[in-house]
Amino acid sequence: MKAGRALALPVFAFVAFALALAPAALAQVHATNQCLTTPVEGQKLRKADKLLGARDKFGVCARDNCPREIVHDCTQWAREVEALIPSVVLAARDSSGRDLLDVRISIDGNPPADASPRAMELDPGVLRRMRDQLLLFYTGEARSASKVLADQDERSKSGDQEMIENLHHTKELGRRSYELLLSGDLDGYGELLHEHWEHKRRRSPGMSDEQIDRLYTLARRSGSIGGKLVGAGGGGFLLIYASRPEDIRQAMAAAGVTELQFDFEFGGAYASESG
Repeated sequence: MKAGRALALPVFAFVAFALALAPAALAQVHATNQCLTTPVEGQKLRKADKLLGARDKFGVCARDNCPREIVHDCTQWAREVEALIPSVVLAARDSSGRDLLDVRISIDGNPPADASPRAMELDPGVLRRMRDQLLLFYTGEARSASKVLADQDERSKSGDQEMIENLHHTKELGRRSYELLLSGDLDGYGELLHEHWEHKRRRSPGMSDEQIDRLYTLARRSGSIGGKLVGAGGGGFLLIYASRPEDIRQAMAAAGVTELQFDFEFGGAYASESG
């Protein structure tokens, strides 16, 4: 019996030791597997223009617990992907379109660590679809932005509660637009454009007229999800989002409306001199 007990104690101790090592061993196996799989996953995402996901994958295999060769390659790929990620810079402006410098920013009720304008990182695939599915048309009407905004500016300064609530809702639409664009939900973004259209019409009586309403209704009946007048409204250019752009183009062309080709500019405003 004594010999049996003496044998049982070492066996029990060995089993306990093995069980204690099991989680660490499994963690090591998992880390090794990540070092081998994430470079492949990252390259697949990169080829699909999903650069944000690719950057995250390369960040995993660039850690020091991976083999040196893999760390070197993943670090290089992460830098290449970072350089390819486009961005949109957000800015704050008042009802007259002037830049606001004294602005309080909160995220979920808390001040951010950095209150400077933030760049919105978008996958090129999302940006490309957004560019292809946004259409710009000239309404055929010129307008004075100052006249259109005069009522809104006066009511805002006087503390008109209806106007203030409408502007706060517009701010909320901007926050939701930011989240939808980051997630790549462009149809959801288009729906917010329509919601913004409805709120802006209530906010600014001079924002639209019979001709503009007719064009927007035509676009909606032809498959547009949403749209907005660029700038203050009252005329100028109508921006339309559509999942089937050609249907909108045909309908607008039949109505004699001119489409203007445009592209995104990431360098900001600049002037050039020719000749």
